[in-house]
Amino acid sequence: MKTLLIGSLASFLLIFGAVFFFAQKMAKEQHPDTVGAELSAEDLDSAELSMMALEAERVQLANDRTRLLDQGQDVASQRSTLDDQLQKIQGAITKLEEEQVRYGQARTESAQKLAKMFNAMKPASAAPIFSSLDRETALDILIRMKEKSAAKLLSAIDPALAAQLSTKLSLRGAK
Repeated sequence: MKTLLIGSLASFLLIFGAVFFFAQKMAKEQHPDTVGAELSAEDLDSAELSMMALEAERVQLANDRTRLLDQGQDVASQRSTLDDQLQKIQGAITKLEEEQVRYGQARTESAQKLAKMFNAMKPASAAPIFSSLDRETALDILIRMKEKSAAKLLSAIDPALAAQLSTKLSLRGAK
């Protein structure tokens, strides 16, 4: 029985050793121990060039990112400057509009006073003065005058000027 046991053990060890040996050999063929052991020199050079190109691209991207961040800061600074200028312009526009309203009010008051004066004057005395006024001022005064006084004044001035003022007066819509 010892012989049978020793013979079985020897055959088991022989079979197990052969399987282990072939398994190791197959594993080495499928998975080499060193990385790139089966790569040729051209493949290694190509891989190295690819790595260098990737590194150069990474550096370029980092530089581009920095440049874009700087440009973003410049744009923000310019936007701030433009916003300040816009506020100044809007303030100036507001002041001009207020001045325009004040000017319009002053012109209306002035025309009203002149209309009272021309109402009080005799048409023969008022005609030379009225004829020398600019057309807009003359119309503003004429609109504010009493109808009877305005009619007498128009009859006393040059007929061509009277016709021109009457036409403009009708287009404006007299009171």
